[in-house]
Amino acid sequence: MTCKVSFGWNRSLRANKEAIIAVSRAVAYGYNTREKILKVLPQFAPHRLVLAIDALVSSNMAQVNMGILSVHKDMTMVEVITKPTNTGFVIDMGIEELKKSSVMRQLYMEMGADNTAGVESLVYAQISEV
Repeated sequence: MTCKVSFGWNRSLRANKEAIIAVSRAVAYGYNTREKILKVLPQFAPHRLVLAIDALVSSNMAQVNMGILSVHKDMTMVEVITKPTNTGFVIDMGIEELKKSSVMRQLYMEMGADNTAGVESLVYAQISEV
């Protein structure tokens, strides 16, 4: 049986996905303190930025150490696979097997993720038969 797997943002994070991506990119460019993030991202309200940072930290995709925010490199993969232009891929497995958490984590590892639990908490896999 062949299935198509495509990815989107987890439902609880969809409303704040732009802020999550903006924070992760800002940190990648060196804006890694509270003051720098607030200064470089004025288009977002401070509470949206706090929610974005909270989502990253709670999914273990970011950490704060002495006021410096660092984001896990797997956020690049999350950004790529959740783009609306990304149509997913076809895999030769059954739906029941693909819906298992261990199989999805193995797929994330095959795509290059180190923090599979973090990716899984941010990303929702949409699986359909082809």
